[in-house]
Amino acid sequence: YGRVRWGRTVRDLSAQGVLSTPRDTVVKYHLEVVGLGHSFRMEKKFKPSHTNCMVRGLEANKPYKLQVRSYHEDGVWSLWSKRLEFVTLKPMTLKFDKVAEQFMQVSWGREGQAREEYKDMVPEPLDGLLLGDPAVSKYHLCVYQAKRMQDDAMVDVQFGQEVNSYEIRDLNPDTPYLFLTRSANPAGEWGVWSPEVVVRTMALLNITIASIGENYMSFSWTREGEDRNVEVHQYQVKLTGANDWLYNSVFSPSEIDANGRITVRGLAPDSMYEVSLCAAYGEGEWGLWSHAQTFATLNRIGLGVTHGGLKDVECSWKRLPQADHQEANPEVQMWQEPQPQTFKLVVALTEPPVEPYIAVDEEGEPLAPEPTEFYMEQEFEADKPETAEAPTTYVVENLPLASVYEARVCAKDSTGEWGEWQTVTFRTPPYPPGRPV
Repeated sequence: YGRVRWGRTVRDLSAQGVLSTPRDTVVKYHLEVVGLGHSFRMEKKFKPSHTNCMVRGLEANKPYKLQVRSYHEDGVWSLWSKRLEFVTLKPMTLKFDKVAEQFMQVSWGREGQAREEYKDMVPEPLDGLLLGDPAVSKYHLCVYQAKRMQDDAMVDVQFGQEVNSYEIRDLNPDTPYLFLTRSANPAGEWGVWSPEVVVRTMALLNITIASIGENYMSFSWTREGEDRNVEVHQYQVKLTGANDWLYNSVFSPSEIDANGRITVRGLAPDSMYEVSLCAAYGEGEWGLWSHAQTFATLNRIGLGVTHGGLKDVECSWKRLPQADHQEANPEVQMWQEPQPQTFKLVVALTEPPVEPYIAVDEEGEPLAPEPTEFYMEQEFEADKPETAEAPTTYVVENLPLASVYEARVCAKDSTGEWGEWQTVTFRTPPYPPGRPV
């Protein structure tokens, strides 16, 4: 809109012998407003007592020319006044400083104007071009659910001139909202609404479990919908387990691995957990938790040792069967181990014989004494056994007799993570009857 006033300055020239038309001879005024470079025309007539007008229906950021003339009792129109050229204010604009799953930070303002912007639409010179008055007394913000415009505004609030931003909370994720704002001039008269802006809140993070072991899990995440290039300051990971077990930790983006994953360790084998994730978009500005994903860790490996020859043992192991977690939760994610598997087997002598044993040959000559130390570490790949009941086996030969040993085995998964060591203790047979020295 534009508010215009008009009048005529009458000089009293009677002292100079000049007769002038009395002011009260005006019958009516004729106001004409025409768009410059665009289609707009308004003509309106007013009573002689009416010397101002609020011109409505103008477009924002458009140039216009305005002129007025008067009609007198003698039936004659005056000349048109000097043409006045003006430009309406630019529209109010909205800027979204932060968009999350359940809140948005919106700010508003108006771009400044310069006469040079309109040189192609307004005749020279530009010095006389009137620009809009950007002074503001208050602002008005309205927010609707974009698909429910028929409902009342969920936000309908006015602010003083010193406020130019607002945070809207308790929004729904992945939902479009419509924003518009307007401002009032110092007289309290409202301008037009800004162009409508529809902004969708971000969708919840969606967790994808990448790997599960006996004592750890790793996961990545995606987010559906629009990518707003929102900067995430931190991630918070929450795991819950049986007996009120809780893991809660905050990760910075720099702690995420090269594959975009977070790994949580220290879990118990053959146990069910729920994992969820949320992101922080600023100091203390946390988004919503993702939908929880339920998973079960692998059970540990069972290890057994059986004696073969006098100094040989066969180590055998297999993954112990898991509890029926799917009965408790049909949505639980179970993990399939990759094939072939990599194992590490360690056999170490921990207690040598109390009394050394030295055997003799047929002539009674002493043989080399039995060693009192033994250590073997072997890492190898093993294909999946033909049946689930069949174990993986490895024969360890030439163990010193009458000694206590510790055998340990663990498995490595496709991500390079080792599971927990499983340990058994065994003793080799005593010395056979012989001719000790």
